Amino acid sequence: MRSNPLFALAHAVLVTLAGIAVAGCSSTQTHTHPQNAAVRNAGTDATRIELIPWAPPKQYERLGEVVMETSPKATRLEVESKLQQAAADLGGHAMYIVSDPGHHFPTVEVDPAPGEPAPNYPADAIVAVVIRYK
Repeated sequence: MRSNPLFALAHAVLVTLAGIAVAGCSSTQTHTHPQNAAVRNAGTDATRIELIPWAPPKQYERLGEVVMETSPKATRLEVESKLQQAAADLGGHAMYIVSDPGHHFPTVEVDPAPGEPAPNYPADAIVAVVIRYK
C-alpha cells in the first residue's frame, strides 16, 4: 500500500500547528552570551541557581549574560525557570537582572558598573548577568 504524499503533508502541518497552539500561551526565546567563549565551565543544577537582587559583595567571576525575549503572557515563574536553566548551562551559581522592561522582577541592577562601557540590550528583552562564586 502506497502512502499518499498529500496526507503526509497535511499530517505534518497539523502536528506543527498543534505544537504552536500548545506552546503559544507564553513563548520565550533565550540566548546566552558567554563572557569568554574559550572558557567552558561545567554545567550546574538549575534549581540551585540563586536569583540575587544585585552584584554580590563577595568575590565572583562574571560568566556572561542571558538574554530572553518573552511574550506578554509569560509569568515570572516561567521566566525565572528558563533564566535559571540558561545560567546553569553556563556553569553559574547565581544571576542578577540588569534589564527587565516588562517588570517581571522587583529589583533590577543598574548595568554597567562605573567605568564599564554601556551595553546594547534589545529594547524588550530581560537580561540577566550570570556569575560564579570564587
